[in-house]
Amino acid sequence: MIGRKGQSLVIQFILFFIIGFTIFLSISNFFRIQSDALSSDALSYGLELTNSYISSHALNLITTCKLCTAANITLRLANTTAGYYITADIDQAGLNTSTPYVAKKAYASSMHNINESVSIESGRVSSARPITLTYGRTKNQLGMG
Repeated sequence: MIGRKGQSLVIQFILFFIIGFTIFLSISNFFRIQSDALSSDALSYGLELTNSYISSHALNLITTCKLCTAANITLRLANTTAGYYITADIDQAGLNTSTPYVAKKAYASSMHNINESVSIESGRVSSARPITLTYGRTKNQLGMG
């Protein structure tokens, strides 16, 4: 009878350890899922805001250049959004901001329909570098580099 008490204590210890470890894993997995969901939402909103920021500066650059022959503006973005680098692509279809490497999310816009009235020179820039928007009024051309 004395030997069985020791066995029951060991089995009880193992069962409580497994139950505690399972609860720990469940709670940590729940918080990891919540963190990933919040990061994904922040990234989506960040891409949309970055796209709007660049396109509003492009619109401002075009509308303020009435008497000039050429104008440019340099923008600095946050290096990362939700821990991811952003790439901005501009072409005749519009502006596309994306995270090409890990999350593979993108947001595209027509840049307030600038592409309807202005010729757009294709360009691609990463958020790690400053973004320079250039506008040539004589050619009516917008570029990004």
